[in-house]
Amino acid sequence: MRSFYLCGAQSVGKTTLIRELNRRPELASLRIEVIDEVARSLIKQDGIDLNVFQDYRNHQEQFYQFNLKLVSRYLDMARQDRLDDESSDRLKLYDRSGLDAVNYICTYLPHLSHRMLGEAAVQHLIDEYSSSSAFVSFIVMDPQAEFIEHDNVRLPPQLPELQKYTENLKQLLEQRGIPRVDLPERDLDIRVQRVSELLLNRDGNGKELDD
Repeated sequence: MRSFYLCGAQSVGKTTLIRELNRRPELASLRIEVIDEVARSLIKQDGIDLNVFQDYRNHQEQFYQFNLKLVSRYLDMARQDRLDDESSDRLKLYDRSGLDAVNYICTYLPHLSHRMLGEAAVQHLIDEYSSSSAFVSFIVMDPQAEFIEHDNVRLPPQLPELQKYTENLKQLLEQRGIPRVDLPERDLDIRVQRVSELLLNRDGNGKELDD
């Protein structure tokens, strides 16, 4: 089994990309299981006030604890994936990863980044992703101005902040030795084609795909 994590800041087109991938006939036989973004279900499940995100500077501890809880959820899923049969031909495509939650704190509340990176759950999550790199692939989407649209749920999207988030995420993956594939293209069709090739090839080495 291989897990693909489609990562990036809010409102960069991840959900749109997944929707388009579901329409590709060449992927139909791969039995891809799409894992929806955990944050949305957690917000609904816990009845979290959306002001925690839209006015996060005035709700710093709540924002921190929410993202830490996300880390724990993704840690549980990563551990379960590791326990699954590695010889299985199943593919999982995650809408975001636990490191996105870590990166939200590092980017938007940088004075709390040391605290977040020192959390046991974060350390265990990084260990899971690092030790499973033969079966885990990270795809990082760069923000493009034309894809930005505020969903009135998460943080208001501002391009400079989205770019900072993306650079921080790439640095976080690189520093922890977790391979990644960058997706900087503006054209949606090219994005879909590149990720389709990645899924079809089950490519987990983090190298750039040929155009």
